[in-house]
Amino acid sequence: MSPSPSQIPIFTHPNPRTTLLPHLPPYLPTPLPLTRRLQFHFHSPHSLALATFLPSTSTTPPPTPPFAALYLDRSRSPETEAWLFSSIELSLPAAAPSTEEIQQARSQLLSLLLHISSLPLPPSYEGRDPESGGRFLVLGSVHERTLALLRGWRPDQAERSRDVSVDAAVGGQKEGPQREGSQKDVMQTVGGGGGGGKVVYAQTVAYVKYLFTPPTATGEGEGRKGDGEVGGKASLPALPEGLGLEWTTSFSTPDFELVRSRTSVPRRDRTLRLLPGLGLRSGEGRLVSWAFLSPDGSLASLHVEPEFRGRGLGKKVAGGVMGMLGGRVEMDAKGEGEGEGGGGEGEGGTGDGQGGLYFEGVREGEEWGHADVAVDNKDSRGVTRGLGGKEGWICYWVWIDLEGVKAEVERLER
Repeated sequence: MSPSPSQIPIFTHPNPRTTLLPHLPPYLPTPLPLTRRLQFHFHSPHSLALATFLPSTSTTPPPTPPFAALYLDRSRSPETEAWLFSSIELSLPAAAPSTEEIQQARSQLLSLLLHISSLPLPPSYEGRDPESGGRFLVLGSVHERTLALLRGWRPDQAERSRDVSVDAAVGGQKEGPQREGSQKDVMQTVGGGGGGGKVVYAQTVAYVKYLFTPPTATGEGEGRKGDGEVGGKASLPALPEGLGLEWTTSFSTPDFELVRSRTSVPRRDRTLRLLPGLGLRSGEGRLVSWAFLSPDGSLASLHVEPEFRGRGLGKKVAGGVMGMLGGRVEMDAKGEGEGEGGGGEGEGGTGDGQGGLYFEGVREGEEWGHADVAVDNKDSRGVTRGLGGKEGWICYWVWIDLEGVKAEVERLER
């Protein structure tokens, strides 16, 4: 019989890059979101790495499945606050997990969330409703198998999540909740379901996780490879002649306003300043194309202004920015990172980008790229395939009701 959630110990990893991160690469690409978030150059003072196994600098022996791990930073609310990985995501139909393993994996997930519910909120927390006391937690890029467990379903029932209604009346149209950036829309949508009660308060539409093979493994990948050494400065692809365009890695506040105006996933300046970003400017200095890498390493906000489309610029910008995965942080002309010491709004934080790597510890052969594209966004899916992306799995942005977690644990342990 598997242990109940409250019987499963949760361990804090104070130095996750040395005690948690080494356990993940053998399972790539599945734990990509958590791996890249741990490698990302900025960790705020409020961030925590949690796992169901003890901190260890040795990868031998590896954690015994099932196991789970999570990176948490509630100071980033209302943007994505946590990234989660469960080894149950690795199971294939040919090697389906046993009922006991499924129960244990779900108990581990609930135990992690129960632990989070007991933690104090950072002073900078900006949840939708201050009176809620941080009740809702935003999980990013949640694998469909993990979401199924959170809902109280079996992993092989993951496709049921695609049928959960996420429509919310916004502006007279039917739209799903935003992926991140604002909680106000998602709160209009309740998605309970299954035996999990309302552990899952809401979810976004389904996203296809597209994977980009490490360029060192294929010997290919325009703009994906630098000087042959991970951590080197990525080379940029040549631009079409006659357009008068120039590459830029420097973005101003007005640039960020433009970026937000062109996306349904608005990120704040404090986040955009931290991200690896690449753009194209016209001779007049106008920003005409851009893309960023999210804190979890995924391709984000790829855009080309309408009058510059049809020239292959999107592919070049996307390839160039993904080449920055192993590149070094370059400060803008003012030498600014984010706020005081790179933390934003006076926060401190580790790895503020002063000459460091955007993503620490990316080894040769592990430079997987990834992108999340809504299932029903046929145009963007076509563009992503054109960039060389291969379909991996389905993922979601998920809003967890921490009060619902407590209620579910109580129900299971009666």
